[in-house]
Amino acid sequence: MAYLFPATKKVSIWHRTYLNLVLLGGTLTDYYRLGRNYNLGSGYSIKNYTSIESRKYGSLDLNLFYYNLFTWKGYSDAEIKSTEDPYLYLNTQGDKGNTAFFILNPVMNLNLSSCWKATFGSFLYFRKSHYDYHEDVTSSTFEIRLGLKYTFGLK
Repeated sequence: MAYLFPATKKVSIWHRTYLNLVLLGGTLTDYYRLGRNYNLGSGYSIKNYTSIESRKYGSLDLNLFYYNLFTWKGYSDAEIKSTEDPYLYLNTQGDKGNTAFFILNPVMNLNLSSCWKATFGSFLYFRKSHYDYHEDVTSSTFEIRLGLKYTFGLK
């Protein structure tokens, strides 16, 4: 779904929302260690993009992403330890459970000239993992980006 609000001469606002199926995705795991540190699974995602743009000053964007992945096939520690060669005999996607992952991404672009923009943005990550055979884990982290953009040939 995409919507462009009626633009004025000075400001335009637009919004897009996407709902997606994730056939195969990966997410960090806190416990699984049979050759990798991530779970494989399927699920869904929702993505929102919103932008307020001023031709004179720049733009302010707010992007939101939500992923929910389900790991359908996994084993308890006891089952893994009791298997002769777990790499060979266990068909596992990782730790059985599900992970909800949320990303908040605000971005500000300031026009320095007709071609140059200063950009400042951040990513805030939030993860909540539910495990069937282990304790649940919640974590969060962030990153900050600062940069310059050069555009040419666009009016």
